[in-house]
Amino acid sequence: MRRPDPVRYGWEARDTKLYDTAHKALNDLPERSFMVLNKMSSADKYNSKGCETLKRTIRENHIEVVNCVIADCSNPDQANQVLELILDYLVDNIEDLDSKYAKAYQDHIDILHKDLETDLQKASKALAGFGDEDQLFVDRFKEFKEELSDSLEKFLKKLRKDRETVDPYFKAKVDTVMKACQSDPGIPALEEIERQRTDRFGGSYRVRIQVRGVDKIKKSGMVTA
Repeated sequence: MRRPDPVRYGWEARDTKLYDTAHKALNDLPERSFMVLNKMSSADKYNSKGCETLKRTIRENHIEVVNCVIADCSNPDQANQVLELILDYLVDNIEDLDSKYAKAYQDHIDILHKDLETDLQKASKALAGFGDEDQLFVDRFKEFKEELSDSLEKFLKKLRKDRETVDPYFKAKVDTVMKACQSDPGIPALEEIERQRTDRFGGSYRVRIQVRGVDKIKKSGMVTA
């Protein structure tokens, strides 16, 4: 999220530095992130022009995101629209994103495992041919190597299992939003529309009486400014 200054606005070095740092931790960050530009609507803090400028120049500053959205985050309706946009994207892409993330993590573990295996082989060759005490060290070292390999395999199994586990916190948030949408669709029921029309206009019969009364006044020339 970024809130442009009403007077001085533009992407700063700290923005791109923060993005680069996050990109190193998540190699598929462009497919996992949104940029929200916070638009202030008050008269003395109107920054709409700054928001439009940042949105137009975001790719020029090498900040890649799924979508760049302008919204007044102090407005509940606009904030909910942003949340719904993100949730819809996750619903459509969460499996693919998790699969890519798991593969990237697996590739990283495989590289680490190969590097460790290479270093252990070098160490074993360097220690070969030593005396009894040295041989004892080699034996212990082999035990350590086996335990380490076993631990890595268990860790990989845990990662695969966690990938299939639903995050209860995220699920609860999604369920809350879905229930809110179901309980408050935003469009009144037919009975409520009829009641509001009666309260505001006194029913169609009264409206017709009022209109006819106005017509009579106009015809008699009694209309005054």
